[in-house]
Amino acid sequence: MAFVICFNPNLSFATSFEAWFDSLSDKERIGQLFVTGITDHKLSYKERELIKEWQIGGVILFKRNHKDTDQFKSLNKQLMKILSKKNLEPFLFVDQEGGNVVRIGSKYDFPSMYSLGQINSPKVTHTVGESIGRLLLDNHISVNLAPVADLRDMYSYNFISNRSFGENESTVSDMVLEYSKGLYNNGVIPTLKHFPGLGNVIADSHRETALKKTTLKELKSKDLKPYLKLGKAGIPFLTMTSHTRLILDKKDLGVTTYSKKAVDLLRNISKDKQVIITDDMEMGGAGNAKNFEKLALDSFKAGHDLILIGWSKKKLTKSLYAFLSEYKTNDEFKDQVKISLKRIFELKNNSQAIREKYANKVIATKKILKASASLNNKIAYYFINKKLKSSKKSRTPASFDKRGLVFFSSDMSFQKNIKYSQVYSIMRSSSKLIKSTCTESVTCVLHVSGMKTARAAKKIVRENKRANFLIINSTDPLLTDYKDKGISVVNTYTQPKDLGSLVENLFIKTFNIAKGH
Repeated sequence: MAFVICFNPNLSFATSFEAWFDSLSDKERIGQLFVTGITDHKLSYKERELIKEWQIGGVILFKRNHKDTDQFKSLNKQLMKILSKKNLEPFLFVDQEGGNVVRIGSKYDFPSMYSLGQINSPKVTHTVGESIGRLLLDNHISVNLAPVADLRDMYSYNFISNRSFGENESTVSDMVLEYSKGLYNNGVIPTLKHFPGLGNVIADSHRETALKKTTLKELKSKDLKPYLKLGKAGIPFLTMTSHTRLILDKKDLGVTTYSKKAVDLLRNISKDKQVIITDDMEMGGAGNAKNFEKLALDSFKAGHDLILIGWSKKKLTKSLYAFLSEYKTNDEFKDQVKISLKRIFELKNNSQAIREKYANKVIATKKILKASASLNNKIAYYFINKKLKSSKKSRTPASFDKRGLVFFSSDMSFQKNIKYSQVYSIMRSSSKLIKSTCTESVTCVLHVSGMKTARAAKKIVRENKRANFLIINSTDPLLTDYKDKGISVVNTYTQPKDLGSLVENLFIKTFNIAKGH
């Protein structure tokens, strides 16, 4: 069943930037430069009054704000009503990448970006982008903080992991374009992240400042290629920077969040009208200075248009007043505010227009999640089936008997979907249990879903050298490198809800193993 989205019926487009700008108070002009989060399933009185008084430019929604679909839609409609000042709607943001990074639904409902990159099908990736776009449109979300445009490093694991479309800049660019088309053609503005590229850095910028060493030539030909391709396609998008210290051609440009040279580089390569947003200023990578409002000011002066403060209202309030004071006393700062507001105005008007244009495409959230979960299942099936067919020819992993399979996983959904075989926790099983279970005549299937389970699997393999193991890896393949040990690995790169039963049934069918033990 199709539904029609409810836009603010009293809202009409602002006739011009100058008219809109003149209609704003100084406080409201400053408020438009900020994006903030809220603490719960509903607005508190203090939150409502703060964002209303300053007409905050956008709100980012997290899992903590999503109790159920009806509540979430109601919250977002309330935010739109409060913040639709002077005929311009706010930006409502979520991180709805797919895979493990989702705010609506679960990690089982959408394929990871890396699985899409491995399939390398523009059509499939476009379909995923469309599904997410329709989901967000149904939930009154105007901006997705996705797709990830970072190039994954094929030689070392980092926290971006399977959030990236892959290692090859051409593949990543193609997938970023199709994913973004899918979003935009369903009324949602995409956001490319995280400039200057986090796919090959060591540190996790959520916790500490990352370090990236590169050259301008490499940056243009690799990391920035997705940005350039999307820009040429004429699709409006935001760019999110990262808390990364950039060493470019052996010159230290400083931390991108506060580096005018780094942000100018981004603008020169992309385009002047590009709206640039910081990553969350409360991350460890942004620094932990006591004078938080100075950091916010520095990030704006570096050239960002939107400052993201995801949690603390105290830090937000201090930053708002620091900006207001600077606005009243610094003409150069005042000019910069107006330039940023013009970029924001144009993108918001565009966002509002496309959401009204595609309002008739809205489909109920449940229906979208069900269809997307089915696609995720098919993607995993494709990878498993492909691997098992090649394994059948060489009869590896070896020595199957009528006792069948034993599974080890830490994921409850995976465990629940095993029907005919024994299943244990990969994290909680004792060495004694594993040694007595994983004998030469039994194939033990170890499910890797993250860093901890990867470590557990490697320990099990190391301590049971004569046993037969099959690794089912639903995350980054670099976590399961067993080439030197002759262990068979099936990479699904994504994790559907039915992964356990998919593996079990395909394995039984492929190798003609009896059901039950």
